[in-house]
Amino acid sequence: MSLADHIAFRRPADNEGQLWRYMDFLKFVSLINNSAIYLANLEVMSKIDPYEGLLPDGNYAHRKWKSIQDVPSSIVDKIKITRYSTRHQTLEQKIESEKEILDLRIRQSFLYRKSHYVSCWHQNLFESAAMWQAYAQKGFGIAVVSSPSRLESALSTEKRILYLGEVRYEDYKTHQVDIRNGLNSIVTKRNSFNHENEVRLAHWATDLVSRTETMSFQMPNNGNKMEEWVNCQASTPLSEKEIEKVSAPAGIFCQVILAEMIEKVVVSPYEPIWVADEVAGLIRRYGLSIKVEHSSLMTPPPL
Repeated sequence: MSLADHIAFRRPADNEGQLWRYMDFLKFVSLINNSAIYLANLEVMSKIDPYEGLLPDGNYAHRKWKSIQDVPSSIVDKIKITRYSTRHQTLEQKIESEKEILDLRIRQSFLYRKSHYVSCWHQNLFESAAMWQAYAQKGFGIAVVSSPSRLESALSTEKRILYLGEVRYEDYKTHQVDIRNGLNSIVTKRNSFNHENEVRLAHWATDLVSRTETMSFQMPNNGNKMEEWVNCQASTPLSEKEIEKVSAPAGIFCQVILAEMIEKVVVSPYEPIWVADEVAGLIRRYGLSIKVEHSSLMTPPPL
């Protein structure tokens, strides 16, 4: 299946632009051995960034509304005509209904985070010293270079629905994520992480937060009599308590065609040059013909 379009996911403007996936050697071996990209669970990733998949502080502003005077006029105007309140409610009651909806979205961002999986790529025309320092100084580092078009082609055999989009970096003290789309929080991060210039490959494992049920209903036959029964499959969201009990996998593997995905492999600048030859030999043993380079980042200037 090719990458799916989704309003929350803004594709890179250059479909042939380079995407870098920095990783340690063991993850690279896993990629080559399994012909599969590993997507990590956002709840697991929250150990590194506690805001992963959650709404910014700006989405909590409603908790400071103690009276109508505290509510911005633009929101009051929206609340007056909101579809989930009734004409019999007072404005105060409508505001309380709005606050309940906003609190529900906050709880859902915590609950649904365990159903979101991502693979993180660095968008750049050249290698990044900061990314090497983050991924390679504690061990043997490797970067796999791809592009949006290569990823889409390489994932053609994967059956899961996948999305690809640039991460938006915002001031989480004031920014408000549009809660009408639950996937917006997957591709929004704090400004402190903007050096990552990240593009995310993502999957929403809806089976972790919903159940599929068979529903039966009657259809009229040619005589317009309600006699024929038809079965259909319908997805029903789990309750909050049910989702809390769900044990989600720490990650999932998505099948890829390596030869189509990888433009080249770059070996860490902190490793000896001969290591690139060993990596090239490893790749050949898997029957692949992929260019391997040693990073030039630590090459000394000419005398």
